[in-house]
Amino acid sequence: MLKIPYIIKTIITVSSALLLILSSVSFAKESGLTDIYSYSCKDVMRMTGGDREISISYLHGYWMGKNGKTKFDKKKVEEMTNQFYDQCLDNPTHKAVETMGKLEK
Repeated sequence: MLKIPYIIKTIITVSSALLLILSSVSFAKESGLTDIYSYSCKDVMRMTGGDREISISYLHGYWMGKNGKTKFDKKKVEEMTNQFYDQCLDNPTHKAVETMGKLEK
């Protein structure tokens, strides 16, 4: 039986572990999944074009679903969106999802 020196075993083990870690990080990036809790108000406010509108709509829908709502008043949603802008401009480091959650209650 072939004896492999301890240092080589260690190098192989560490290399294998690093390879597994890097491949899982790469997979996460390639999957395109994003956690809405990772966005700050500043992140949402810096979005341009339709991206900001989509993000804010998503946040409204997220909280409406969590609260079991299936109907909404368009004017109230517009008012909450304006309040969301004001809150985020005043508190750019707050989590966007939590800021919207306070308005959706």
